[in-house]
Amino acid sequence: MNAFPFIKKLLIFTAGLVPIVGVLAVYTYRSDIRLHGFRSMPTNNFSNSISFNALVQNLHETNKINELEFLVLGSSMALNNVSAEMMEDSLHLKTYNFSSWGTKGPGLLRIIENIDFSNCRQVLLPFGNQDLNDSIQFEINNLPLINTYLRNSNNWVSQAEAFFYKFNFNNFLDTWKVRSRDLYKTNTYTSLKYGRCGSVLLDSTEFEISAKRYERYFDTTGFSSFFTNINSLHALLAKKNVTLTLVYLPWRNDLITPGRQQANNNVVAALKAKFGKHFINLNNLKIDKSLFCDGSHLFRPGAEMLTRNIIDSIRGNKKETLLVTGLNK
Repeated sequence: MNAFPFIKKLLIFTAGLVPIVGVLAVYTYRSDIRLHGFRSMPTNNFSNSISFNALVQNLHETNKINELEFLVLGSSMALNNVSAEMMEDSLHLKTYNFSSWGTKGPGLLRIIENIDFSNCRQVLLPFGNQDLNDSIQFEINNLPLINTYLRNSNNWVSQAEAFFYKFNFNNFLDTWKVRSRDLYKTNTYTSLKYGRCGSVLLDSTEFEISAKRYERYFDTTGFSSFFTNINSLHALLAKKNVTLTLVYLPWRNDLITPGRQQANNNVVAALKAKFGKHFINLNNLKIDKSLFCDGSHLFRPGAEMLTRNIIDSIRGNKKETLLVTGLNK
């Protein structure tokens, strides 16, 4: 057998690969990616949200999608304020926090419609007022491919498809730089350091609080649209025999005026009337202001306090929930 054609192809391939590796090496050195190397390299481009792409990649790497029983779903309010690890340990259900920055009603619907969480029987949707207005949405691309990527974590073909989908070299390098900065920090608003079950809990040590964010408040504008989306999500999950539980999250107490409280109370009344015991109202939960990094996002101790309240509420409803949804085992 003549080995020369094979050797020639190998040399050509190597010659083409060397400059690519060289460019990556130089960029790695200059942009501090060298601190964490290839561990922080992005492997998909499913959306224009670094947070959502990192979330999908983390679930892919944990290979937990086929065993999930309990899903936490939402925006950064759910990602940073709810400890899925505590919930899994307390409720003894395989749990994952599939939340990312800016995920709102329409995005939640698309995720549930297209990603197969087939073993999941309960969805928890924690939300704040900033989640009511869905006018600003990031773009999620090719959800069927995301589903394949997540459910076939050891399939090299699906991994290659995910990596090269809408691949742009500059965007790839920019994202890599951001991930190398935020993937291992817990003291920044943009932390991407995922816990064992997907939550990103923030630590106060050397945290640079933004004065603008700290005083910012979102009112209940957009609740009508939110209510419509949640009804659609509830109906979709019911067809899948999945229970939806809503959690209305608290604001820092010093931001709440009587007028704001009344508007929030109107939200509570509407959701309580619709969802009954599957609506958990923690909007008035008193949490010390020192545990907030802005008006609504909590540091780790505040998130753990909030999560304990959610767990207690779920336990109080557990018997009825199982009876209503027919999930007795």
